[in-house]
Amino acid sequence: MNKYLNELISKIKSGEFELIETTLSNKEIDSETIQTTYGFVVKSKNLHSKK
Repeated sequence: MNKYLNELISKIKSGEFELIETTLSNKEIDSETIQTTYGFVVKSKNLHSKK
């Protein structure tokens, strides 16, 4: 996993982000290669209460 995906997962687990939607798509490049793309829609939560 790359550092950006690890950071996203960490922020979802901590409650900083809310996971709204995930997508997965596969595209056949040639007879031996398939490209898989994952998409994430997240919403940033306001962790600071307004005074």
